[in-house]
Amino acid sequence: MIQINDDIFIIGQYVNTPKKEDILINLINKLRQFNIPILLTGHYPVNPEIQNMVDFYLFDKENPALYKHEFQKYDLICSNFWTETSDWITEISADSFDYCIWTFMRNSVNFAKSLNKENIHYFDYDSNPDIYQYINEFLTPMKQYDAVVFDIPAVPNQYVPYFFSMKIDIASKLYNGIQTQEQYYRNNHDHFYMEDTFYRYLNEMSSNIYITKYKSIGNDIGLCGRTDDDSLSTFLLCDEDRNLYANFRTNDNSNNFIVIINYDGIKTEHTLNKGYHISRGSVLAGYHTEYLIKIGKYIKGSTIKIHHKGMEILNKTLDIDYETFRSFNKIGIKNKV
Repeated sequence: MIQINDDIFIIGQYVNTPKKEDILINLINKLRQFNIPILLTGHYPVNPEIQNMVDFYLFDKENPALYKHEFQKYDLICSNFWTETSDWITEISADSFDYCIWTFMRNSVNFAKSLNKENIHYFDYDSNPDIYQYINEFLTPMKQYDAVVFDIPAVPNQYVPYFFSMKIDIASKLYNGIQTQEQYYRNNHDHFYMEDTFYRYLNEMSSNIYITKYKSIGNDIGLCGRTDDDSLSTFLLCDEDRNLYANFRTNDNSNNFIVIINYDGIKTEHTLNKGYHISRGSVLAGYHTEYLIKIGKYIKGSTIKIHHKGMEILNKTLDIDYETFRSFNKIGIKNKV
């Protein structure tokens, strides 16, 4: 058993399903062998059983997301992701949760500093580190470096912000360097994504940075980001005729999926059994199959809830006008009858 008295593990979490809870529990159990205290943090409440598994738990009820229709406040340009099947083309603009993560990291670093810790070791909850590599490529280098990070070879000037180690004084300066949402987005106007911001601010704090040689073994980093929890995700889209659709995406095309849609108080049940292969697309093309359900006309002020396997996977109030909503959530139907 390894014991490092001046260190602390920090786990950032968003565990809103049983599967995600299982992944988090696995990470906590794996880190326990080090006998290093564990701090669990995030904007989503965690059940008491998991809280009791860690040494410290920080919950921040504020969740300062920047939604796509708010981007104009800071003159930001939305990132559009698109996919195409044989029957439709979708184009979706992404909300930004980067500053949400920044805030719970700032809270966590400040708390760790109050405990007089010298080193923090951060993981997103959906990590499953290879222990032998982790010792040699993160814990050991921290004896002589200010930070240990993954770079992103395909994208210059970015570091991975969800799996790293850092001296507490460096981390404190880094995360306390930004105190408000406006400061985060206005000061990082052209490069506000977490990977860019993390890279720039860390390099301003120190040049004594070790780029880890840790090699991913395929199931150790970003499990939920790669496989998508419960194998099904959903997005709302509108066509040019004011029709509202639920677009479902999965990388498991071997099963049928049953979903319950409640739109404006009317419930309907749907079996997703005719999937469409994504033939072209951007980042979201990592999903293998899409399904599409036409819900009805877009009605501002209505609420739509979607359940799968008894769990709510979408809860959205249509609080903006149709034209604005469609500008961020487009679908074009091919060969309309």
